[in-house]
Amino acid sequence: MDRLTELELFVTTAELGTLSKAAEMLGLSNAAASRHLVALEQRLNVRLIDRNTRRLALTHSGHQFYTSCKSLLGELKEAEASLTESLVQPVGTLTITSSISFCMLHIAPLIPAFRKKYPHITVKVLGENRYYDIIGPRNTSQTPTSPSAGSRKPAGSWRPHPATCSARAHPKPLKIWSTMTC
Repeated sequence: MDRLTELELFVTTAELGTLSKAAEMLGLSNAAASRHLVALEQRLNVRLIDRNTRRLALTHSGHQFYTSCKSLLGELKEAEASLTESLVQPVGTLTITSSISFCMLHIAPLIPAFRKKYPHITVKVLGENRYYDIIGPRNTSQTPTSPSAGSRKPAGSWRPHPATCSARAHPKPLKIWSTMTC
């Protein structure tokens, strides 16, 4: 038998005062719940619950064991919750490069809300009027607002590469940031 299920069943039964409600709450049949409780008592070699057809009552040993099991199961739930929370929370460094004016007008106002929503992400904004190799290890995201100085393409036909997070320097906000709900 599963020891954790036995402990959860015991604690739930002690709290609800009935084995059938505890079994229903844990998704067990009444027969399976009864087998789990008997197996727990046999493994511990002590009677935890006095039961008859009308009521259940914890024995003295049952009260002591209930207190220990309740705190143990609470600690287990806390440990699982903290682990799950740490896996769900994004962690790391986000580096954004763009022109100084674009950073000041569009990116900087969004950073406080972003940092509040994602406290474990470090945000580095590189505002310079030159462009970096976005594939290089230095950058995570780049927001080009015009063609680079050495580009052979005329300014009117410039289009960002689809893999970049980009926008043009006009009143429309940067698409990836405008859809973000901070």
